[in-house]
Amino acid sequence: AEEEAAKKAAEEEAAKKAAEEEAAKKAAEEEAAKNAAEEEAAKKAAEKAAEEEAGKPLQTTLAKGEEVIEEIEKGIEVAAKVAVEVIDSASSVVDTIQKEVKSADQLATDVKTVLDDSEKVIGSVEKIIDNANTLVNQVTQAAQDVEKVVSDVKDVEIKITEGLVDKVVNDSDPK
Repeated sequence: AEEEAAKKAAEEEAAKKAAEEEAAKKAAEEEAAKNAAEEEAAKKAAEKAAEEEAGKPLQTTLAKGEEVIEEIEKGIEVAAKVAVEVIDSASSVVDTIQKEVKSADQLATDVKTVLDDSEKVIGSVEKIIDNANTLVNQVTQAAQDVEKVVSDVKDVEIKITEGLVDKVVNDSDPK
């Protein structure tokens, strides 16, 4: 049960870490989509401005276009920096999650080892108890055997004594 609980805790931790990794990845994707949308909006604004400026002298239109392009380039630079930061953060989260999963796996392995060792100790203790019970039974049987031998020796002693008394009485009786 402890092993199962540890395993379940490790699985839950891994699932949590995977969810965090997925959230970080999704945030990076959303940021990239947002940046792409901003770039598209800036591009459309530039196109609209270019169309509006079409009626003006060509130099004014070119100057406005260059300003818009510069703004777009600045937006792209900012978006790229943000994307790099998001990717770095996501990478760091993934690394942390991998370390935590590895740590949880090691903990589960350690718990299983302890449980396995406990089972072995319990098995050894059970064998010792069985051996002690066998020894108690053998000692009890030996004690009973000794009592029987003592009883038999007393019986033999009584018979010998009676036999000697009879012999002495018979030998001393003049017939």
